[in-house]
Amino acid sequence: MQVKMIQHAVGQGGLFSGELNAGQGLLRWIYDCGSNQRDALLREIKTVAESGEIDLLFLSHLDSDHICGVDQLLAQVEVREVVLPYLNERTLLATIARDASRSSLNGTMVEAASDLAGWFGSRGVETITFVC
Repeated sequence: MQVKMIQHAVGQGGLFSGELNAGQGLLRWIYDCGSNQRDALLREIKTVAESGEIDLLFLSHLDSDHICGVDQLLAQVEVREVVLPYLNERTLLATIARDASRSSLNGTMVEAASDLAGWFGSRGVETITFVC
């Protein structure tokens, strides 16, 4: 079994990628996809997307510095499954309010918040898994 993990240089935020080869094919994943340094983030998204299809995209939480690049990622490469935390309406609104108070809220998050599963599905994601 071979495992490869990369922490991408995106500044404040997070973008990690990895591959697992267990002899039965390659499993590719991304963990978080955001940064407050847009140029670095877009550069690293392009690098990740050029390697091909992503099996799993894990989102640790929905702060903008961890998700603001998701729409760009999904526009460049197919992602089969997204795994993200379940947030009730109150917690989701609190997350949006916090990002707005920090001037880091983007329109993508507001659009996605009304229907996360539908938003990801409209971008070609086959499976959306919410974790409590």
